[in-house]
Amino acid sequence: MVAVILVSRGLVINGLESLLKVAGWTPHRLRSVDQDDGLDTQLKSALAASPQQNPAPHTALIAAVDLVEAHRTVELVLGQCSRVRVVLVAPDSMDRDIRRAVVRALRAGADDFVSPSTVGSELALRLATGRGRARRRELGRLQRVCGLQLERGARRLRHGEKTVSLTPCEYRVFACLASRPGHTVTRATIQKDLARRSRSVSKNMVDVYVLYLRRKLGTLESSCWIRTIRGVGYALTDEPATPVPSYNATVDPMADRHLER
Repeated sequence: MVAVILVSRGLVINGLESLLKVAGWTPHRLRSVDQDDGLDTQLKSALAASPQQNPAPHTALIAAVDLVEAHRTVELVLGQCSRVRVVLVAPDSMDRDIRRAVVRALRAGADDFVSPSTVGSELALRLATGRGRARRRELGRLQRVCGLQLERGARRLRHGEKTVSLTPCEYRVFACLASRPGHTVTRATIQKDLARRSRSVSKNMVDVYVLYLRRKLGTLESSCWIRTIRGVGYALTDEPATPVPSYNATVDPMADRHLER
């Protein structure tokens, strides 16, 4: 098992690594926590060294973060692996902004938080009691949609032994359709959802990502499909349609000019 301990930047926790060793954890300092690639590499390395079937705690990754933005780091960590436990170390004296930041981090999926004055007596306990939460969080991030398994944290679709990964925009479009399977979702609704999370959304971007999703769904060989409701929008159904060409990750989405309306 792997835990990530996010320490509010500026706090000095004396003996933290020694404390973790006594509690049975192998501590490591986490570098470049704000960079996706660096975090991804370190988490994968830690997970590889801590097999899922090993019931004992194994690795604790320690990182200093800006507590106000800690919720983004939590989302980043859980996006790599939902089994990871996340505990915050927040200041003893918290103003309103810090309290709100801690709440945001907990809502994003952090398991718990402790203060510097209670680290010695409570950190190991918080990590241990996070086991059930981590499992519930993992199950909560799995969703069955039209015969597919959607891994929300990792943005993956699974059918049998086949798996495809979705880009952030593809995931947003699929999630929008999956919120009402079998019902029509208007193009305007999907475009609005994309625009909320993207800096720029072109007029035909919805059609582009629907096209890409169809290609990926085709590789899963399932009955799940996206039906066009002409002049209105799209609907996610479990009735297969004629597959489109296999997905090609090298294709430029803006190069597709002949899109289904």
